[in-house]
Amino acid sequence: MVGMELRDDTLLTEPLIDIAKKILKKMKILTLENCDNEYYIGYAEDDNNYMKFTITKAGSLTYSYTWKKKEFTDYEHFAGVIGKFNPHIFMLINPIVIDGPITFEAMREVELIIINRE
Repeated sequence: MVGMELRDDTLLTEPLIDIAKKILKKMKILTLENCDNEYYIGYAEDDNNYMKFTITKAGSLTYSYTWKKKEFTDYEHFAGVIGKFNPHIFMLINPIVIDGPITFEAMREVELIIINRE
């Protein structure tokens, strides 16, 4: 970096993934629509948006749809609208909060939580 002097005590003392998790806001997983050994499709919520996502085992994360939360009265309203377009989706009454980004491993843990809730 121009104009900055690096010193030995500026070295990172924790892995970058741990730093990223602290910066990123918590996500709520609203449902997993499709679970597979190669990918997950689901719905998530952050502070400002509801999103439909796909995460692959290789780590590729894509958002196929994003809706602003302010366009809905609340989570129940959003779930009702999605249910009208796809009546086979069951949104969780109590979404699952994850720390950090959506990853394949995190969705594997969410899947186990959902299975054990039944």
